[in-house]
This record gives sequence, structure tokens and C-alpha cells, in this order.
Amino acid sequence: MIADGFHLPASLLKVFCKVKAGKSVLVSDAVSLAGMPPGR
Repeated sequence: MIADGFHLPASLLKVFCKVKAGKSVLVSDAVSLAGMPPGR
């Protein structure tokens, strides 16, 4: 799950974490939000 607050709302992340407790992987895709250009 991309947990940067842009791709998924916090309410949905909370549901995912409860349903998949111990089986979730949270990542951030904050490149564009951090002002970086798209990568290759």
C-alpha cells in the first residue's frame, strides 16, 4: 500500500491495516510530492 496520504485516504489505510494485521507492507511514493521529477 502506498501510504503517503495522496494515493489512499487515511481511513482506508486503517481498514487495510486492521484486516491484514501483520501482513501489510506500507511504502511511500512521495517523489512527485517532494518536488522531484519522475524517474525512469
